[in-house]
Amino acid sequence: MNAPAKDASAPFVAPGLEDAPLNQWWVAASREEVGRAPLSRQILGRSIVLYRTEAGEVAALPDRCPHRLMPLSQGWLIGDRLRCAYHGFEFGPDGRCAHIPSQGVVPGTMRIRPYPVVEHGLWVWLWPGDPELADPALLPPDYARPGYDSFVHFQASVKCHFLKLQENLLDSTHPTFLHEGMFDDGELANSPQKVEADERFIRLTRETQPQLPNEMTAQSFSLPRDQRAVRAVICEGHAPSRNVVITRFTFPDRPDAPPHELISELPVTPANGKLCYQWWASIASYPLRDTDGMTTIFRQAMNQDIVALELIEDRIAEGDPAAIEISVRADEAALRWRRMVRGMAQAGSAATAGPALRASEA
Repeated sequence: MNAPAKDASAPFVAPGLEDAPLNQWWVAASREEVGRAPLSRQILGRSIVLYRTEAGEVAALPDRCPHRLMPLSQGWLIGDRLRCAYHGFEFGPDGRCAHIPSQGVVPGTMRIRPYPVVEHGLWVWLWPGDPELADPALLPPDYARPGYDSFVHFQASVKCHFLKLQENLLDSTHPTFLHEGMFDDGELANSPQKVEADERFIRLTRETQPQLPNEMTAQSFSLPRDQRAVRAVICEGHAPSRNVVITRFTFPDRPDAPPHELISELPVTPANGKLCYQWWASIASYPLRDTDGMTTIFRQAMNQDIVALELIEDRIAEGDPAAIEISVRADEAALRWRRMVRGMAQAGSAATAGPALRASEA
């Protein structure tokens, strides 16, 4: 019996990524990651090669030569053309083949479809779906502030479903235990929570009582050890692709002092159904002098998250029907996010309105 023919016009949905909206912007890289050397990255099951033209603009193409499907990322740049390492075919940023060494005529069919790509804030954003729907107005807001310092620390790969990682970033109770002593003194999980949401945005806020920071907290957030601080932890999600954690300190014994704020931008992008990427960047109201020390602390926290999330995936993979999640009140933001992103994927088209709530309103 012959297998049913595939609809070539239907959008490709990678196994395990039925919950990932195609017609949305996803972070493909930080600005610094993309240069004149071809960068290969898998985005929503699609192998993509990114590079900069001689003018500095970002190009994004399928990471395959249409001749024999050799990854173009194995090749090199000749001006703005990407030369395939297998047979020397050259492709421009528009995806058209400009040169075939073995013949003079280039068939019009020898081309690949470029992906819409935009540099916005600290990131390079890519639209993996219908290019006709790629609207820059749908990009989430830039969290840069006048006078704030910024630094991109790293990109990590995690072997889990992307929603599990995003829900981790909307859970402000787990740092008390999984990252014990790193970001709080044990009081964060017991703090009251407030959840706000609209069509594409969610915010979870917790605020602690005034206290002196411990050594690790002071190092993580460049705080003085001898001043009591009230900490507000604000977890924000811009569906479907960007998570942000804002840690804001105010000083009750110095009411005229400006807030001390660290904005952690933590975009998550699925590579495929079993692997996703997370970036970690800081935007701070104070100078980021010890970026090496901050990166060490944040990598330690990231590695703890990776271990936990990959162990959870192992349990899910066992397929035991008795292994089901039982949620509690603290999971409200994560559960609403899950429904939000899944709803966007099921809708199958780009949303038309940006978030009504903004970080500046927190």
